[in-house]
Amino acid sequence: MRLGSRVLTGVLLAAAAFGAPAQAPAPSRDKRLPWEAAQAMPPWQAAPEGPFGAPPPLPEPVPPAGRALHARFEPDGSLRILDHRGVLRLKIGLPGRVARMWKDGGREVEPGASRLDLPASTTLSKGASELPWGMADFRPGLEGLLWILDDGERILTVVHPATARVQYLALPPVSDPELVFWPDHLELRERAGIEAGRQRQRRWSLPWPGLLPQLLRLAQPAKEGRHGTAFQPFPKD
Repeated sequence: MRLGSRVLTGVLLAAAAFGAPAQAPAPSRDKRLPWEAAQAMPPWQAAPEGPFGAPPPLPEPVPPAGRALHARFEPDGSLRILDHRGVLRLKIGLPGRVARMWKDGGREVEPGASRLDLPASTTLSKGASELPWGMADFRPGLEGLLWILDDGERILTVVHPATARVQYLALPPVSDPELVFWPDHLELRERAGIEAGRQRQRRWSLPWPGLLPQLLRLAQPAKEGRHGTAFQPFPKD
C-alpha cells in the first residue's frame, strides 16, 4: 500500500511539473440574463398628470468627424455594432422586440430601421465630466447614444456604440411607454390609458444628473478585443 501511494504521489507531482491541464472552474450559478443581472433603478419621480407639452426642438447635430460606426438590428433580435471595416465591436441581445427607439438626445428612429450610422467619437467618450452639466440644455451632450424600449420587459436599454458599453435601466410600472427628452430631464409617459371614463396618462421624471452613475459607465471604453475574429466562429487561440 505504501509503495502504491508513493507511485501515485510521484505521478501527480510529475503531471503538475509538466503543466497538466488544471481542473475546469465550476460554472457560474448566476443564470440571469444580462439585463436582469445589471439593471439599475434610477431615481424616477412621479410627475403630475397632463396636460402634456412638447419639448423644444433639438439643436441641429454636428456632422460626425471621422469614420462612423454602424448599428445593425438582426432578425434574431440582437444588436450589432460594427466599425467601418466591418469588424464587430459589440453584440447584445435585447429583452424583447424593439418597440420605440431614439438616438442622441431624443431623435426618434423608425423601429423597423435595420441600420443606423453613429459617430465613433462622442462627447461622452471623452469622459462624463465633458458633458454640459452647467448648460440650460443637456441634450446635445447625449450625441451617439441609443435609447431602446422593447415589447418585453420594463427596461430601457441605453447603448453607447463609441465605447461599446450598455446600461439597462428599470422602468416604473408603465404600459405602452414613450420617452420625452427635455433640456433638463428625461420624461417617461404612458401613451394611453382609460380610467373612470376619461383619458389619463401617467408620467415620471428623471433629472439628467440622476443618470450620472450610468453615464459614467457608458463613458468607459470597453477592453480592446482581438480584431479580425468577429466572423470566425471558432478562433484557434
